[in-house]
Amino acid sequence: MASSDAALVVVLSDAGGVDELFFGVEGIAKGLRAGSIVLIRSTLLLSQLEKLEQKLTDEKDVFLLDGYIFSGLSDELKQQIIIVASGRQDVSERARKFFHSLYNTVYFAEGEFCTSSKLRVVNDLLEGIHFVASIEAMYLGVRAGIHPSIIYDIISNAAGSSRIFVELVPKLLSGDPLLIDFLNSARKNAGRIQGPGCPGCSPG
Repeated sequence: MASSDAALVVVLSDAGGVDELFFGVEGIAKGLRAGSIVLIRSTLLLSQLEKLEQKLTDEKDVFLLDGYIFSGLSDELKQQIIIVASGRQDVSERARKFFHSLYNTVYFAEGEFCTSSKLRVVNDLLEGIHFVASIEAMYLGVRAGIHPSIIYDIISNAAGSSRIFVELVPKLLSGDPLLIDFLNSARKNAGRIQGPGCPGCSPG
């Protein structure tokens, strides 16, 4: 990016108080010069992200990129931080030059603003489906008289396995309290999936 440009990455785990965070007395927007770019990863609903993007552009001349940030799981990208960003094409092009000098795992998704969050919704939905399917499969095997440990040992190495099955079924069988964290997260994600979104996100 040009020396006159500025970029900021914001990871927001709680949607509450977002206006105060950006536009309050000591809000983020006050410290950014016109033309700056903000990449945000948040739990905001897609419609809320759109409103924030519009407000930053109209009132502060600051541009927002939607970000999906996660840890890679494939052999090639394992434990690497992956960033998928989306937004206006001209803003993405400017940000690409900056972020690629820092990370080689930053990807810019084609499409409108909120594309990254839509990808996250798709992933969250699949995680939930895999979890429910894993529980149902374990229940079926136990009802058929197979010991849970045998079911896990066989299925975790078979075609029907998934990362969710491999990681969460042992927590289920051992009563690991960390499973509660996953369930709480899944419940929040379900709210995002069911909530109002960007144009094109609404069911039907």
